[in-house]
Parts: sequence; C-alpha cells; structure tokens
Amino acid sequence: MGKVAASTGGVGDIIYGIPIMRRLKVDKIFIKENFYYPPYGSMYTALKPLLHTQGIEAFPTKGGLPFNVYEGISFDYDLDKFRYHGTRGVMHIIKSMCLACRLAPVDWNVPFIKGFSCYHGNYFVIHLTQRWREGSKVKWKNVYDSLRLSGIKVFFCGFPEDHEIFCKEYGDIEFKHTENLLELTYFISGANALYCNQGVALTIAQGLGKEYYCDFKMHKTNTRFYTKNEHNLNV
Repeated sequence: MGKVAASTGGVGDIIYGIPIMRRLKVDKIFIKENFYYPPYGSMYTALKPLLHTQGIEAFPTKGGLPFNVYEGISFDYDLDKFRYHGTRGVMHIIKSMCLACRLAPVDWNVPFIKGFSCYHGNYFVIHLTQRWREGSKVKWKNVYDSLRLSGIKVFFCGFPEDHEIFCKEYGDIEFKHTENLLELTYFISGANALYCNQGVALTIAQGLGKEYYCDFKMHKTNTRFYTKNEHNLNV
C-alpha cells in the first residue's frame, strides 16, 4: 500500500518533491486548492495531470492557510519540513527535502520527470515571472533580441499578465497558452532551450534534463543543479 504526502508549498516545490515521493513510495498527495485568476483553475488542477503521469494521484485540500497548516486530512509525510532545514536558500530544494525526510541525497540533480522525450522542435521558450528578480543584472531585451536574430521561433509561456509585461518592456512575443503544467512540460520538452527565471518552468526543465538559461536570483543557490545543461544568465 502506498504512502500519502501533503504539501502547502507552491507548484515548483511540489514538482521538486516528485523524486522524494518516488523514494518514499508515495502515490497520493494532498495539495492546497489555492486559486489562480480565471481561466487557470487552482494549484491542484494545474498539477494533477502532470503528477498523474508520474504515478502520483493528487487530491485537493483547503487553501488559504499558512505554510504547514492542514485541516481534516491524514498523511504520512509533510513535504514542507525542508523549509525549517538550516540550508534553505543555499542547498538545492531537492537536496534539502532529502535531508528533511532522512534520505541520503544521492542523484539529487539528475532528471526526474519520467516518460517525456526531449527533442528540438525548432523553437525557444521564454518563461519570465515577476518574482525572484531582485538584483538581477540580466538584460532581457538583449536576450530576446539575440533569440529573434537566430531565425528560430520564440514563444512566451506563463500567465497572460507576465506576457503583457514582457511585451511592454522587451518587445512583442507570441504567447503559447498552456492549460496546465502537463501541457507546459510537453511544450518545454520540445524546445531547443528554455530561457527563464526561478519559476516553475525552471523546475520542469531540470526534471526533464532540458537545456536552460536561467536568471537565477542573486546570492541564492537553492535552485542550482550545476549540470552541463544549466546556464546562468545572471553573471
């Protein structure tokens, strides 16, 4: 019989938890049903299809509560314990999760999203959020201009409001609507490379083993894989 996990974290944290749940033999997770702006549903609906492909069934629980606060559910593992580990902000989240769950942090930076074929579909993906950008030195207009000059198609994925801001600041770019994180994973898997900051697209690219160029938050290393397919734009 499989184990049950729960998380009050964001979508990136939960995706980082996939290899941890696999090792703990977790096949069910409770996710807070925090809602996005329409038509994007909730964290639960965004994650459920992708987690299903990884052998983990997602169930919603009450949203709007603080971290590590749950109501009316029983579970074996709390995936948010890593937040109280002394390495937060320095050690990669997956590695911190391993230590918080008393697992040896072996193979912590290898691809962990199974069942996807990575290939070059002759397009680039940009996924740029407004979070985690304090102190960034990246000139995103230059990044975007260089991609356009390559002659290869460039798409923006994410929320419409982030796309609108990008267009105003750096130039018009075609928006690729993805209904949930499974669709985003498929789209990233087919890209030549991902250009992003520390959002969920980075987590997906690391899980796939995809080539990515990231605007990492200054002085933070908790999302760095230090692998050959990782490139730091903020240097």
